[in-house]
Amino acid sequence: MTWQLLVPVALMSYLLVGRLMHEGHLPDFETRKALKAHLKKARKAREGAGQTRNPLVRRWLRFGGGFYGIVAAYTFFVLEPPILFSLIVALFDADTWSIGGLISLVVTFLANSFAQVVTALLWFGYWLEDAPTWLFFAGLVAVYVAYAQGVHWARVHQAQGVGHVALWRWFEGPVSPARQSAACRNRAALSPGAGEPAPMPVHRGPGAIDPGDAGPTGPTGPADPA
Repeated sequence: MTWQLLVPVALMSYLLVGRLMHEGHLPDFETRKALKAHLKKARKAREGAGQTRNPLVRRWLRFGGGFYGIVAAYTFFVLEPPILFSLIVALFDADTWSIGGLISLVVTFLANSFAQVVTALLWFGYWLEDAPTWLFFAGLVAVYVAYAQGVHWARVHQAQGVGHVALWRWFEGPVSPARQSAACRNRAALSPGAGEPAPMPVHRGPGAIDPGDAGPTGPTGPADPA
């Protein structure tokens, strides 16, 4: 259970939450409630209007996002390769290349895909099917802790600019100005107080007087010798 479920769920939550944050679709959050609200907003984003293009993240959001969705998405990815492999093998069979064979192949593939989605949605029954009652509930708690740890470290590393941030930058290569501007717009749209321009920093040289120190008639300080 540790290596087949807990570690993969922690790693997957770390990467997918980190990817959303890196793309600018998920602002920083401090509570589970805030994360849930941001993920709900990300799911409602329209195609071409800020929605993530990453297929893994999109599959996660289709399963609802959050803890339940990420375990369902992981279960889906575990079940998908055998079905695709059986489809590829069937295509090399000479009996498949007939009207009846192709119809049978399509029907079988659709039925298996539907069963795969249902099994992914009922992931607790797939992973903990033969577990006794105490281990079933203990397993649910352990999976949630693994998910929470992955989300926590995704947030920490996003703030520090390490970990998954370096990984995504390595995959993307040099970032074009257009893509960087789009990411900045997404972060600004999801951040509190969006639309208000940030004050420009004022750089003062040595010995400059802060305007806030000025009195009713002018800046305080020694009188002008002149």
